[in-house]
Amino acid sequence: MSSVGWEETKRKARERRVAAGLPVRTAEEKQAAMDRLAAEVRAYQLAEARGDQALTQCDVALAMRASPPRVSAIEHGEVDRTVPAAAGTPLRLHLPPPADREEPR
Repeated sequence: MSSVGWEETKRKARERRVAAGLPVRTAEEKQAAMDRLAAEVRAYQLAEARGDQALTQCDVALAMRASPPRVSAIEHGEVDRTVPAAAGTPLRLHLPPPADREEPR
């Protein structure tokens, strides 16, 4: 029985996709997709944390010194469209853990 490394397996899979005329994403495209998914997860967590604490979007907006529509956009994963490009730094959301879960160590 022979073993095949992960890199070889990925290379063969990529070759099969190219041969079949299927799209092949670059490493940058894959990273961008993973970043979008992570933003969606964070957005969902923000909405859940807000709901768990019985806060409205207006409450959160006041605490963030932002507008309620901006909070809504963030909760819908539209972070890229809500942060001015001139800011130059990504928006980071720090959420408290839900009351029924322990904080990671």
